Amino acid sequence: VVDSNGIVVPNADNLINFVVTGGNLAGVDNGRQESSGSYKAPYREAFNGKALVMVQSTETPGPITITATSSGLLPATTTVYSVLETGENELVALEPVYVRTMVGIYPLLPTTVQGIYADGTQQSLSVEWDKFEEDLNTECGIYTVKGRVAGESTQAEAIITVYDVGGIESYSTVVATGTAPALPTTVRLIYNDGVDQFVPVTWDPIDPAQYASSGKFTVSGTVAEMTVQAQANIRVTEDVITNQNIAQSTSPLKPTA
Repeated sequence: VVDSNGIVVPNADNLINFVVTGGNLAGVDNGRQESSGSYKAPYREAFNGKALVMVQSTETPGPITITATSSGLLPATTTVYSVLETGENELVALEPVYVRTMVGIYPLLPTTVQGIYADGTQQSLSVEWDKFEEDLNTECGIYTVKGRVAGESTQAEAIITVYDVGGIESYSTVVATGTAPALPTTVRLIYNDGVDQFVPVTWDPIDPAQYASSGKFTVSGTVAEMTVQAQANIRVTEDVITNQNIAQSTSPLKPTA
């Protein structure tokens, strides 16, 4: 788990989900000795900002793709390759390029791709991408763009995900009459490609008369650079009991002198 600068976040403990295609999930780990999670499960909580997934190849050579997703984080995909032992250090594949861009923003593709060779080494190779046939400025979806590397018959491939804002998760709470609601400083922004993130929100002012008596009301919030508004649903009630001891006097756990 890294931040926007690519630095590992040492206290990150996000639950990470793994999807493996082209091979088998052999196990997961996070280095935490006391962890009781199944090593065969397709998910693992990060420990010290890291989680490990082990994959097993099939009897057929080819790419094995691992995709990691977690709520509040951008997804990540990587590909490894299983090969036959031929003794020749030939080009096995050109590593796919994954690009995620918001609708209306033209995707920027890299000028090089990584060439993967049979001995495990990699080399940056210049690539010339084909022109985009789809109108990526208006249509959400997943598009594939091919590219050519000089002197190689293998084509490069860029997988472009074009997304838009799907909505903002509403917030709900209950308060006692006369008590001002404490609203969160962030809300969950959900995109239509399944990715979500928590973003700062500014709530509209609340008139004290709205929580002076029992009832319901809503508060709108604004997220920077978003036309979609956040919403908080507030329920005000008089049915509130405070400072009540819920332990039974006959309980064996009741402390005694």
